[in-house]
Amino acid sequence: MDSLERRRVQSAFDRAALRYDQWSELQQRVARDLATTLEPGAAAGGWVLDAGCGTGDALPWLARHAQERLVALDFAPAMLQAARRRQPGVAAVCADLHALPFCAGRFDLVWTSLTLQWCRLAPALGECARVLTPAGRLYATTLGPATLGELRTAFAAVDTHPRVRSFSAAAEVSAALDVCGLLPLRFETRIYTLYRPSLRAVLDDIKGIGANVSAARPAPLSRAAWRAVEAQYERLRTAQGLPTSYEVLQVVAARAPSGRS
Repeated sequence: MDSLERRRVQSAFDRAALRYDQWSELQQRVARDLATTLEPGAAAGGWVLDAGCGTGDALPWLARHAQERLVALDFAPAMLQAARRRQPGVAAVCADLHALPFCAGRFDLVWTSLTLQWCRLAPALGECARVLTPAGRLYATTLGPATLGELRTAFAAVDTHPRVRSFSAAAEVSAALDVCGLLPLRFETRIYTLYRPSLRAVLDDIKGIGANVSAARPAPLSRAAWRAVEAQYERLRTAQGLPTSYEVLQVVAARAPSGRS
């Protein structure tokens, strides 16, 4: 992702901040599932970082592990304002995950849920590894390539333009962890499926959280093309509604022993 696209993503999340919580069903479910992996003695030293905190949904339970300091970081100022309202007293830092403004070995626990898919994997994971203490833990989730497969298939019925963002496969995430000196203690793939009454509702979900920014910017579809996309998607309708699948990679990692990269 280049700097121009990063600015577009930042602006999209800023605009979405006020309504984010009403659309973030997936993000909340994924974070709560990641929270079940938190070890009882996690962050024994007491410094915890929520990297890509959004509106701060995870902050209340992360606060229970932060014996000394809880830091909320996001690159969208409006998201940080919402996080402050949710968790008064939290140390809020507006910064990019590619360049964390902290000294090496500062944090006992780094948490980043559904943020890495907006980043260049190796630089972002490298920063997470850098700020971890030797005994620290990284708790992370990101999206895999099966995400939004139904929507991708529906768009493919009308043209060949990449109208849905691509996401890193498990092998790419695993390789990035290794390069950054992080040893996976847990690496799991889960599929989450949301059901909505219409294609418009599916797209509203994506737009509502500010995630409607594509790397490519193809020409807008005509009304006839949109009808074709809708007809293609309708073939997937179930009794619960139209499905939207998300492949989520869940990772718990530690810094690799000295001498291993």
